[in-house]
Amino acid sequence: MNRNEDLSENLNYTAPELPILTSDEHLSELPTFRELMHWHDDYEFILVTKGVLDFDVNGEILHIKQNEGLFVNSGRLHFGYSEKKEEVLFELVIVSPELIRNMFNTEFLDMISNTGNVNFLMFHKNMLLWSLLDRMHLINMKRDKNYQLELQSEACLLVKELYALCGDVVQNEPEEMAVMKQMLNFIQEHFAEKLTVSDIAGSAMICRNQCFKLFQQFMKMTPQRYLTQYRINKSIELMGTMKGFADIADACGFCSQSHYTKAFKALYGMTPKQYQMKEIGSTNFEDKK
Repeated sequence: MNRNEDLSENLNYTAPELPILTSDEHLSELPTFRELMHWHDDYEFILVTKGVLDFDVNGEILHIKQNEGLFVNSGRLHFGYSEKKEEVLFELVIVSPELIRNMFNTEFLDMISNTGNVNFLMFHKNMLLWSLLDRMHLINMKRDKNYQLELQSEACLLVKELYALCGDVVQNEPEEMAVMKQMLNFIQEHFAEKLTVSDIAGSAMICRNQCFKLFQQFMKMTPQRYLTQYRINKSIELMGTMKGFADIADACGFCSQSHYTKAFKALYGMTPKQYQMKEIGSTNFEDKK
């Protein structure tokens, strides 16, 4: 995962020069029907077209039903999942404020993104937000001539509508957010090293018990489980660049290849080799497991 200077997630946009990402998503593509918690500086929007998407924003649990949408504000911890492990279809639109930032609107963008503003907004299909996002998704998929100008125009209208809905709303961000982000930063920077819960807690200058409490509150899992899942996610990224699973296991902080294989199978229901052949389609790895 690429990181910005504040260690937030740096997204890979469809086109680097155009900071917007749109896609059609199937939650079943995640083996556990659950993302790992993350955050980024971009505005994230989700339009649910089928099913019910459970969603956690800064520790608050939401349930987004069919024909409902969600706006996740900049810098908020969040992840989507299905507690019942049921399929959910949704459109994902991620927009960087930098797409339209200029001397005339910086004040408004900063007010929306401010940590004292809303963490999220829910909206319905019959609202203007949904129509704007649906059009942006279609424009980015079709990519007709001058589509970049069309996206910028729609993004301006999107921010105008966001400001009308939440520009003046103020609420306090939980103090635990900074602590949680500090621990996630530490894991994501040092996942390849040997880490203990004491190391993770120490990175935020809290005790082990408080570390377990915060991970359970915001992540709904233990620190060790988050670390293991993060390491496995990183290992998948390396499958196309490294020759052997033993090397991948070592690069991702697993004590051995057998430990890596066991953890991978527990999460995905198949070995790394089976996953690599099924999802990536390559058979060039040297290892047999």
